[in-house]
Amino acid sequence: MDNYFLVVTPGLEEIARAEATNFGMIGEITFGGVNFKGGLKELYSLNLNSRVGSSVLARIGQSFFARSDSELGNRALKLPWKRWIKDDSIIKVKASCSKSRLMHSGMVENVILSSIRKNVSIAPKSEYKEGIPVVEVSVRVSEDLATVSINSSGELLHKRGYRTEVTRSPMRETLAAALIYSSGWNKNFPLIDPFCGSGTIPIETALIADSVQPGINRNFAFENFPNYNQAIFEEIRIASIPPGKSLSIRGYDRDAGAIEIAKRNALRAGLRESVHFSHQALSYLEPTGSIGHIVTNPPYGERLKSHNDLRNLYAQLGKILIEKFIGWTITLITNDIVIAGHSGIKFEPLLKTTNGGIDTYFLQAKIG
Repeated sequence: MDNYFLVVTPGLEEIARAEATNFGMIGEITFGGVNFKGGLKELYSLNLNSRVGSSVLARIGQSFFARSDSELGNRALKLPWKRWIKDDSIIKVKASCSKSRLMHSGMVENVILSSIRKNVSIAPKSEYKEGIPVVEVSVRVSEDLATVSINSSGELLHKRGYRTEVTRSPMRETLAAALIYSSGWNKNFPLIDPFCGSGTIPIETALIADSVQPGINRNFAFENFPNYNQAIFEEIRIASIPPGKSLSIRGYDRDAGAIEIAKRNALRAGLRESVHFSHQALSYLEPTGSIGHIVTNPPYGERLKSHNDLRNLYAQLGKILIEKFIGWTITLITNDIVIAGHSGIKFEPLLKTTNGGIDTYFLQAKIG
């Protein structure tokens, strides 16, 4: 069995591990990700099915101690490079070093690249052109222990393929999925996002409800590995089923242009009946059932001009929810717990993470 590391935004590790159990994988949490063991089937499954992960790193061999460049080179030379890298590949090596005798990342990168070159042929730099797949190798040296990995995902996993248009300060699909999971929502309840922007939260909700694999419409770096097995990949790659119409998932935004983008993104995701978008100001918000979920990413940071704008926005949101949405649950992401308190709703913090480099919090409350 090989070792795999599912990279996640710090704070989302437990959600990622819980999600993986749904497709039959048991992981071990560490900061910034989850460790897994398995074969090619598990590697492909992580890439295809993880809605929360950012990328999947396949460990090349076992970690080893290296206290000098010669020791690093000798040990790296024995790694099973030919299993993971084809001849004439374009290679990019990235190293990080901490609390180790080897502290010069550039030197580590050169040593690893030299070890790869002695095992497989490497394309000359003259062939490095935009659009040609690059094999990304990473080396982490911590307390003299070197761990070498290869990126099996290629582009980050939040790039599902449907969101080719975005509004200002878009929320990553992976973070939206984590917020939905945290909310406790399931397809028996309606869901509303009153600040939907380009539609990420409602679209991710509909894809979860319809069990559409998040990676179904994209390519992965592992498809170019020497050990790629198409039969295994096709076995776990579930054909898309046309979504149904039984869901009540709605997204609203006061920006008409954002709603048009959201509608086009939903069409690209294959969603025609499962999610509905409308141009609507917050003041017109109405419940779509006796109980349900509001899951949303309200404006914050650069998306509003001042703290006064934020206070007024939360006050208006709280007033509407308390008047009309008794029995509903609201789950949101914000960078300021104090500002969220201006809603008059008592939120409980669920977790802390980051969004666009800003410290943010998942908050939740039962209204009423």
